[in-house]
Amino acid sequence: MFASLSLVAPMSASLASSIIIIGAGVGGLSAAIRLARQGYSVQVLEARAQAGGLASGFTAGGFTFDAGPYILLDKPGLEWAFVQLGIAAEALPLTPIEHVYHVLHEDGATTAFDRSLATTAAGFEAQFPGSGAL
Repeated sequence: MFASLSLVAPMSASLASSIIIIGAGVGGLSAAIRLARQGYSVQVLEARAQAGGLASGFTAGGFTFDAGPYILLDKPGLEWAFVQLGIAAEALPLTPIEHVYHVLHEDGATTAFDRSLATTAAGFEAQFPGSGAL
């Protein structure tokens, strides 16, 4: 838990230009890039072994899981973020995920969720007749 800190003396110029960011998720890393480009000395602290926050993943029991809202990071949002950070979108190799995720049921069956809502609805209709139009 973080506590508030009262400084007795004013910060020196070097302290005023040093920033610590808690969390190496997309927001923390984006803030760090922008602040560093403005001349601040930036240190990013992350509790987990890998950076990325909700944009990362993990493996458990032989399965790989995405840890966040990757479906929200579609092209328009990414383009805006790249412009804000001064990064050429072509600099990062992005591969669209067609099959966003699959739900594995106890009986071994799977339910697929696709980028395309129409494809997802058709899959639901095939697996659960009458449900695809929902």
